[in-house]
Amino acid sequence: MELIYPNIPFAPDINNCVGPDCLAKFISYWFGFAIMLGGTIALISLVVAGIRFISSAGNTSAVTDAKDRIKSSIFGLVLLLASFLILRTINPVFVTPIVTPLGEVPGIFYTNGPDTKPAPISESDTANIPQGFNQLIYKCPKDSSQNLYIWFFPGKNFSGDLSAVSVYEVNCQTGAFPINAGSFKIAFKTPGIYYKTGKGCTGHMSNAVTSSEYEISEPFKGRIKSIWVVNDIPNNIRYGAIFHRNIDYERGGSCSAPLIDVNNLSNTDYCIEIPSNFTYASSVSIFSWNPVNPQSSGSGVEFYSKPFGWNVGEQAGNFILNPFGDEKYGINKYWSSRADLMDFDYSSSSVTEQEQNACKTFMQCTGSVRLKGSYVAALYTKLQDNSLYCQVFTKDVSNLKLKEFIGAKNQVQGVYVFPVK
Repeated sequence: MELIYPNIPFAPDINNCVGPDCLAKFISYWFGFAIMLGGTIALISLVVAGIRFISSAGNTSAVTDAKDRIKSSIFGLVLLLASFLILRTINPVFVTPIVTPLGEVPGIFYTNGPDTKPAPISESDTANIPQGFNQLIYKCPKDSSQNLYIWFFPGKNFSGDLSAVSVYEVNCQTGAFPINAGSFKIAFKTPGIYYKTGKGCTGHMSNAVTSSEYEISEPFKGRIKSIWVVNDIPNNIRYGAIFHRNIDYERGGSCSAPLIDVNNLSNTDYCIEIPSNFTYASSVSIFSWNPVNPQSSGSGVEFYSKPFGWNVGEQAGNFILNPFGDEKYGINKYWSSRADLMDFDYSSSSVTEQEQNACKTFMQCTGSVRLKGSYVAALYTKLQDNSLYCQVFTKDVSNLKLKEFIGAKNQVQGVYVFPVK
């Protein structure tokens, strides 16, 4: 209450009190006030008992009651004083409390500068924000520095022109962000692939995607121009992607080249633009690339000149990749080659020389593929308009002639193999 509080012996002055210790002073003041009030009541009771004792001469019952009241009043004063002294002797904090400031609570908050209020992880209508609290601020836990992404949408309910959506990466040192939007959402920055609607990783952005999608969800389907890749380097997880025009990434069709940074394995974050010869992504193959220890992915990949090549034995030629081979036959980080340079080995085959000449390379005879472990194998060809056609496999293909890639009368021109986790 806004009034002048009288001074009480042994109690702090709480008039014009400012600062974090005001609550402690306030409690101590009213504790002292209660002691003084109790003492005053005991003295009044003692005076009343004395007056009754004097005025009750000759009335034995009244005199006895007055004596009892005098004894009780004196006992109350002694008990009141003793309780104060005992508490103060045991621990002064019992009568003079100290307020220990709590540590700063981590999280996202609305702020108006000096004050903060907890903010939700998403707000569909910024008109609901407390008046005057028109900024967002991120306060990190002491033992963590995980960054956040904040999306600001021009319209309510996360709507509006996609080109007007702003996405910011925020850490504890970023400071307050003004809220000039109709709605917003917040998410922790986690490893994965983030779709971007603008070139150079600008524009609207998806949440982290860590697995293949048969159909990319709206509003990103057909609108992806680049991707933001966040790798998990401590756990040896690096993400790669191949985008497909068809719904269902397991089908053959128009596609992008593998989108992955093969030159700098220490890159935690990087941006890759979708090649200009690929314009519409409906599905995506996402894989956890394993370039640091490819030997742990398996024992290699085998390409055969005939269907079921690993079963027909001497009747087929083979081209065998293994994790320990040389530049041509070894999977070092990843492997790629022109299909016409993948010469089949017929050294232990019963195939005639004429048949061998007709099927010298994997480009000439695309029979089957055997993945002996965790691998992604992608077969590519270039169409007349310079766009790419491909099909991606993550398990054995016993007969490539039954797959859309060959069924569409495409000739394999290039092969990629990635060891994955």
